[in-house]
Amino acid sequence: MARLLKSKQGRQWVTPAHITHDPTDIKPLLQQTAWRILHCLAETDKYPAQIANELHIHEQTVYYHIRQLERAGIIHVARTEEQHGSLTKYYTLDTYAFALELPYGEEKTLNRPITEADTTTTTFISPHVSGGQLNTSIVVGSPDPHGPYQVRGRDAHCAIDIAAFLGQYGTTASRFLTQLDVSVKAQGNMHGNHVLVGGPLTNLMTGDINAYLPVQFVTEHFPFHRLHSEYTDTVYSDPLIGVIEKLPNPVSPNHSILLIAGNRYPGTIAAILGLTSYTDTILSQYTGEDRWSCVVQGKDLDGDGSVDDIDVLE
Repeated sequence: MARLLKSKQGRQWVTPAHITHDPTDIKPLLQQTAWRILHCLAETDKYPAQIANELHIHEQTVYYHIRQLERAGIIHVARTEEQHGSLTKYYTLDTYAFALELPYGEEKTLNRPITEADTTTTTFISPHVSGGQLNTSIVVGSPDPHGPYQVRGRDAHCAIDIAAFLGQYGTTASRFLTQLDVSVKAQGNMHGNHVLVGGPLTNLMTGDINAYLPVQFVTEHFPFHRLHSEYTDTVYSDPLIGVIEKLPNPVSPNHSILLIAGNRYPGTIAAILGLTSYTDTILSQYTGEDRWSCVVQGKDLDGDGSVDDIDVLE
């Protein structure tokens, strides 16, 4: 896998790249319309009619360039969905960078080798980070009593750690990144990409998507709840259990939900610690799935009452 290394804002950034010695391999990119289509797909997966509508061009023109780009291995079908009785193909990019290399060029070694984990992480956090910019909202539970259980959110400060982690891969947008669950609900703004922090007792949005999660919360015994994995049929009740889950947004399938939560507050801390400090371990089994989960258990190694390490359970 080739990678493009570039400096931006005083830091180094790496992007998977398609590199070739034959210019005919990337010939479809030389047409303006094809390039505009790639810009559309760089934002999120889309189907041809959607692209045609956004670019204000004929749908058959889009289909022509889609076929050319697909033959060149530049894009591929990400998924197929049924719409109005017919199957609709959503397309995605194979890479976000292209390079034509001439022989005999100067090559330099890097102080730190770029690992496969770098690419895995950028794939996992896409589309929450796309095109070098954060394209998501971090939703935390309101600190006031709210929802059916009248619970106060304790996780708001955790958004700082998550934003700092995502900020390594993209710059912030010109709007507030963090929102309260009650505000999102009041505005009816469930569409888009969202990072949800906290379980269904404290975060109303987590409650709304719980039925779609591969590892679901069982909330029958308030104020305690458990996690149940559909993959292993295991029930986790320890308050130190946390989960990191990625899935398509149920109300906006072109967008993504990233959930970081736990059975209780310590479990949420364990999940955040796992994603931000043990990323390679957490994502070691991730292979690009749109729907994915990882269950972790927090540990207090130094005995100070705070989670400072994790074990991956599944």
